[in-house]
Amino acid sequence: MPELTKSDILGRKDVKIERVDVPEWGRHDFVHVRSMMADERDAFEADYVEVKGTKKRLDNFRARFCVRVICDSKGTLLFEEADAAALGKKNAAAVDRIFDVGSRLAGMSEDDVKELEKNSEPGQSGASTSG
Repeated sequence: MPELTKSDILGRKDVKIERVDVPEWGRHDFVHVRSMMADERDAFEADYVEVKGTKKRLDNFRARFCVRVICDSKGTLLFEEADAAALGKKNAAAVDRIFDVGSRLAGMSEDDVKELEKNSEPGQSGASTSG
């Protein structure tokens, strides 16, 4: 296999898009979910990191993630951050299914997700246990 060059890497479209059935929203309904780019994942995770000994508490963890991955068939995002509260009021099983696909496409392990969720729990303070 040939070694990739800088041009090869930066010139390739590497976004992945998957169809996710959402029967909770209609018998034959589905959405598309796309992978996050590295900078998008970093920005999402930064919302949950400890800053100067104080953890940020952010509600709607899964919905906030889903607004960053639900897209049309071409990969254009459908939602904005401001839509997270409304999406958080939708069926939890549907949002979880979308979250599971999106986090897999973003390369997030179960441990990554647990650490982010732990950091978003109310009442958390002190040093982070992540290493």
